[in-house]
Amino acid sequence: MLIAPKATEFRPKASAPCNDAAMRLIGGWERPFLRRPWADLATEYRELVEQIPQLAPMLAVIESVIENQMADRLAATTSLRDLVVTTSPASAPPIDVIIVRSAISMYPPAPGEVSIDHIATSGLTEHIARPVDEVLPLFWRFVLEKYGLRTDHPDARPESS
Repeated sequence: MLIAPKATEFRPKASAPCNDAAMRLIGGWERPFLRRPWADLATEYRELVEQIPQLAPMLAVIESVIENQMADRLAATTSLRDLVVTTSPASAPPIDVIIVRSAISMYPPAPGEVSIDHIATSGLTEHIARPVDEVLPLFWRFVLEKYGLRTDHPDARPESS
């Protein structure tokens, strides 16, 4: 006789090396999303990059969102080490998020790389790491694939791989 597991016992496995076990088990961003204005983030990260150059990929993403006039369609918050992005307006948790991880993240990519995770409310996590100079195509690829948002700026063209 087969016994089905209780619904609360089933958890999809994460498909990525993201070590944030709480997010993988719960599914999505469970905390209130404290939206920060993109312009404020740009000002803050321009100053921070002078002291912590490893944050430059995050500044590039922030500036690209502003330049591509997507600040009203994407919401951001940060842990200082990671940039967390979702659609705007952010709904109540749990929500799908894209996390841009810097070299000083608690879960840093390999040296010379940037990583981006998509943490879905389904419990699945997608993780891709690329060289730092590919942060913008990678970020915009995630935005297009996960949120269906497109921009025509050259930096925002999804990569072909």
